[in-house]
Amino acid sequence: MSQTTQPAGAPRAAAPDVNDAGFQQKLADLEDLLRSYGSIAIACSGGVDSSFLAAVCDRCMPDRTVLVHVRSAMVPAVERRGFEDLRGRLSLPAIEIEEDAFDDPQVTKNSPHRCYFCKFTEFGGVIDVARERGIETVIDGSHSEDEGDYRPGLKATAELGVRSPLREAGWTKAEERAWLEAWGMPAAKQASSACLASRIPYGEKITREKVELVARCESYLEELGFSVVRVRLSNFRAAIEVGPDERARLFDVDLLDRIDAAFRELGCKDVLVRARGYSQGSMNSALSAETIAASTLT
Repeated sequence: MSQTTQPAGAPRAAAPDVNDAGFQQKLADLEDLLRSYGSIAIACSGGVDSSFLAAVCDRCMPDRTVLVHVRSAMVPAVERRGFEDLRGRLSLPAIEIEEDAFDDPQVTKNSPHRCYFCKFTEFGGVIDVARERGIETVIDGSHSEDEGDYRPGLKATAELGVRSPLREAGWTKAEERAWLEAWGMPAAKQASSACLASRIPYGEKITREKVELVARCESYLEELGFSVVRVRLSNFRAAIEVGPDERARLFDVDLLDRIDAAFRELGCKDVLVRARGYSQGSMNSALSAETIAASTLT
């Protein structure tokens, strides 16, 4: 659910070629891995990664796959729209469940291990659905690039026995997008996203009011045509990040005035712009190893 961005001016890597025999074999190997799991419940956020897994399973094992989407106020709108598109586009049965992370004080106190507790609750619900239906394996969309960032949620999924086929098989998001585009799936162009709680700095309590404010502000920017959007919120002061290649458009005085007025009307006390734009893991970069170690899982 995260996006890796390149430094400004860096050359773009060539897109993977779906006509390449080696790349086609990599897809065939992934299909074999998925079939080896038996029956599958995909924890389907509606983001790029779970959309790719859903598309692959729809092609190779549609009779043994179900999509399970967790509805939560912390799920970005782009992912909810992605799930709705999948449900209408694929033949796979789709189930929605409700999980309210605001009921868990381990989540709302927002320690550096917040994601661990949130994922434990979220995937616990998906596992319950799978067990009720006799499904053998729950999988998620974690991929190989997720190992380069601080992600306590991976510990939770590992403890729960959730499989991560894209990590196991060494898939990158660029490779996923290449096949999604070849199959005509809108998710190929979908901006990567993350849980809305990740917009609030560690140590500041998460509330429904703050998360809903972030959602409204990000939706406003998306309506203006920005594709990669993050609104970081600290004590109701918003800091806007857009994709590095979208900054020139954002840094327009008249547009900034409109955004400032809209955000203040929505409930922000102040509105800032991050000059470098969005970069993966920016909230985690402020954490020291000592801070992470001191924040226990008890």
